[in-house]
Amino acid sequence: MNKREKFYAISHSHINNTISLIYFFISGCASVSSSTQQKISIQAIKNNNQIYGAICKLKNKQGEWETITPNDVSIRKSGDPLFVYCTDNENIYSGQDTFESTVSQSMWGNVLLGGVPGVVVDGLSSSGFEYPSNLIIFLQRNSQTQDKESITP
Repeated sequence: MNKREKFYAISHSHINNTISLIYFFISGCASVSSSTQQKISIQAIKNNNQIYGAICKLKNKQGEWETITPNDVSIRKSGDPLFVYCTDNENIYSGQDTFESTVSQSMWGNVLLGGVPGVVVDGLSSSGFEYPSNLIIFLQRNSQTQDKESITP
């Protein structure tokens, strides 16, 4: 092998290694670039007014959390829906809603760049999913409370 062929072989090898490293770093999976936790802001609304001190319970297949509105709460991400139930501190008004998780941008990055192993890892760890970052629960008068008030003279 002459000098020119040897130089070409070494250069070609370095280029392949460099391209492989760039691909590795660009196609990093969401489990590396994002967390399995997500901070969510939650507030309760009654009669078009924000309620301070409503008790909210959040639940998905990864766990359960409780907070008082308005507040931020850190939850564990999941590919499953997030159920939220809130009540005022007198238990006269309550509301609930279900929020679907969506595929995060980092997970789409894996799909587009061909990072199939990363997509699998992100799906299993739930880091490739996210919920809306701001949740609003509308409280309404509990029906049992209405019935008792209509009976009371």
